[in-house]
Amino acid sequence: MKINRAYVVKREYADCFSSENATPWVETAASGLTANLFPGSSRNLWTVFNGRPTTYSGVVLTVPHKPGAEYRDAWNGLPLTPAIEEGMAHLSLTLDPQQPGCVVQDWTP
Repeated sequence: MKINRAYVVKREYADCFSSENATPWVETAASGLTANLFPGSSRNLWTVFNGRPTTYSGVVLTVPHKPGAEYRDAWNGLPLTPAIEEGMAHLSLTLDPQQPGCVVQDWTP
């Protein structure tokens, strides 16, 4: 199931995953989480992994907010409504133990 979902996400966001400007190991909001940034033409995608032995629920990433940007939990196909404070978007997810996630920030150029 996870392999199928990963294939769907990779195909849907091919512009991000083919980026030559990917940034591994970006800062996360909690210990035990790892994330990588894949910038696209008018969106950013972060893969997230919960390396903890327990479920994590809360802010996973704090990223610069772009006016008008929309956010999505791409792994589960759900919209996200982050808290926006002082120009930063605080992105929250629930990640099961040692499981992946994927967050997308879309904006109109």
